[in-house]
Amino acid sequence: MVKEDGYLREILYRAVEHVSIDPPGEKTQEDANDLSAAQLLLVEDNDINQEIVMAILEDKVLSVDVAGNGQEALDLLEEKSFDGILMDCQMPVMDGYEATQKIRAKEQFKDLPIIALTANVMLADREKALSAGMNDIVEKPIVLDQLLKVLSQWIK
Repeated sequence: MVKEDGYLREILYRAVEHVSIDPPGEKTQEDANDLSAAQLLLVEDNDINQEIVMAILEDKVLSVDVAGNGQEALDLLEEKSFDGILMDCQMPVMDGYEATQKIRAKEQFKDLPIIALTANVMLADREKALSAGMNDIVEKPIVLDQLLKVLSQWIK
């Protein structure tokens, strides 16, 4: 789980509070699917990235559990149900591609939305994520608008 660091948390909150989530011509937050009851699993090995995503999502009243690698994600999926997964692709122990393939191999998770979080944005990387079974991709560094838009598309 993410360790508490008040100073880092304050910096992250200040960074995300100035980001507009209503670009011209886009869905407003009120028009987006209500995500307040969603149970998400964040699979991310980097503590700073965990803090950033948690700061963004905590403001949106989402419930988020954190796994530090693909194996931890598989273990959590056996204990609890989730409405979607935010999956880092490059992690130790078990990467996001392998974890996604193992998740998709289980019948009860075939329709569970899995959204890749990756700094690798080349076409081959995107194709690798999608062919592993991920539904969509959010690029790092994470932009609030993009993350919320993708979540509202997949979390019903």
